[in-house]
Amino acid sequence: MPNLSIRTRLLMALLLIIVVGGGIQGIGYFQSWSDLSALQSRSASLLELRAVVRQLQDSIDAEHDGVTGYILSRDPSALSGYRDSVAREAELVGASTAIVATFPEAASALHGFRDAASAYRIQFLDPTVALVQAGNVDEARSAPNLAAGDAMLQAVADARAALDRQTSALSEAAVDRMDRIVGDQAATFLLAILGSFLVVAGAIWYLSRSIVRPLRGLLSTARLVEAGHDVPFHAGGDDEIGRLGQALERMRAGLYSQATEGRVVNRYTELTAFVEADGDVARATLDALQELAGPDDGSIHISNRSKDRALPEGSIGEVVPEVVSLGHLSNCPGVRRSSLYVSDDLAERLSVRCPLYGSSSGTLACIPLIALGEVVGVVHLHWTAVGALPLDIRGAITRVTEHASLAIANRRLMTALQGMATTDGRTGLANSRSFDETLENRLTTLGAGDRLAVLMLDIDYFKAFNDRNGHPAGDQALRTFARVLQGAIREGDIAARYGGEEFVVMLPGATASDALEVAERIRSEVEATTMDLSPGHRDQLTVSIGLAMWPTDADDRVQLLQVADAALYRAKNNGRNRVVVAGEEFTERAEGTAGTAPGAVPVPRPTALRRAG
Repeated sequence: MPNLSIRTRLLMALLLIIVVGGGIQGIGYFQSWSDLSALQSRSASLLELRAVVRQLQDSIDAEHDGVTGYILSRDPSALSGYRDSVAREAELVGASTAIVATFPEAASALHGFRDAASAYRIQFLDPTVALVQAGNVDEARSAPNLAAGDAMLQAVADARAALDRQTSALSEAAVDRMDRIVGDQAATFLLAILGSFLVVAGAIWYLSRSIVRPLRGLLSTARLVEAGHDVPFHAGGDDEIGRLGQALERMRAGLYSQATEGRVVNRYTELTAFVEADGDVARATLDALQELAGPDDGSIHISNRSKDRALPEGSIGEVVPEVVSLGHLSNCPGVRRSSLYVSDDLAERLSVRCPLYGSSSGTLACIPLIALGEVVGVVHLHWTAVGALPLDIRGAITRVTEHASLAIANRRLMTALQGMATTDGRTGLANSRSFDETLENRLTTLGAGDRLAVLMLDIDYFKAFNDRNGHPAGDQALRTFARVLQGAIREGDIAARYGGEEFVVMLPGATASDALEVAERIRSEVEATTMDLSPGHRDQLTVSIGLAMWPTDADDRVQLLQVADAALYRAKNNGRNRVVVAGEEFTERAEGTAGTAPGAVPVPRPTALRRAG
């Protein structure tokens, strides 16, 4: 019975036990049922007969008591009790006659008892009552009369004793018969127990072989799986235990797959936490997907920072991906759906094919990389087999690509935030905090003989420019100045907006003449730049510059900036639109530039930064 359910097997075993035990018991019961029924009826009649005999004896005793009371008291009420007892005796005699038909062996004893009772009443009680009623009380009380009554009463007692002996014998016979019936039923019951035991033992053996043993095997396998062994659950059949084994095996395979997926994803997330470039994240993503899904070939594209192209950052197999525009990337089915899209059989006539991936057969998965509402790339995985990507693996692929999307988007967001934290939003140059940190770091790395120059710049009459042209024009002027400044410095130099209309430039490795050349170039190009503020409205700017050298003019960053600021202050106080070098004498030049002249008084180093308008 390999295809029967466990419930059916249990019910059949229980039914077999009930049928065998009940059948044996029923056979014995039906064998003794008729005898037992007759015996029960006979026993009931015997009990009823004995009850009637007791009541008849009570009536005779009541008659005797009534006559005795009447003799002594001549009270009519006593005589009334006597007559009621006589009537009761007549009723009981009729009842006993009907009952004794069941016991013919007790009929003679019953008739003897009734005859003795009737003789006692007729020959003694009624005559005695008649004597008392006639006034012959002494005769009624005479010894001969009373002796005769006692003799007849004794005869009644003897007849009653004979009847009791007869009914007792009948009772003993009924008990013996009952014992035999009970013994027969006990034997039948023992036989039923023995048969039931054999059936139960067989049922236990069968259930153990078909239920307990398979369950024990599943439990043993479960313990091995719990201990970390890769042991499959074996399904023994098509019943509930077999289906349980199949379900446990599916669960084990799913958990093993999840554990494998978890290990891959954990290693992948840990790796992406340490890599820096988008390309490294992309290649790690492709490696993780290859370990999870095992594609035959594939590729990954990541959009560039300019957001105009998607660059191939990795591939699997023989495929050679190409650079694609973001417009062409949007034709990918996965990108258009904004979710994983799988074509299970590319060879089908109605199958959707990806224009970015040239395969025309097998299985293709298009997975977009989307984060913060923006497409940052796409992954293509291809299998030569049809329907090669199961549903449970698709969830793992989605989780990995979602992590990749967020990792790339977060890196780009952090880069943007760092740029915002270190960049002046109005001019695009570095801000003062970023410049100070960069200068401090550079100074700590300089060795003996290394040089560094700092230019402190301030736009001349900028407040008047704002008042004259308005603050929007002032913002335009700052942006224009920053663009000119950035174009005039050397590669590797760092320019920053230091506050308001003041700017600063660091020139690593520059000599005094190099720095003066850069400063003069900045000054002259600013002076030569004309800005179109509005139709028919133009204006110009000039700049004053102070120059300080490391280590000639200062011992630390703050002092270096103070010296450059002091030189800028001299340029402001001496006519603006000029360059002043710290520690050198100042001389007016026809072009408005700073110069040196013998005999000029040197400017002492200031102790604090000063700002000029």
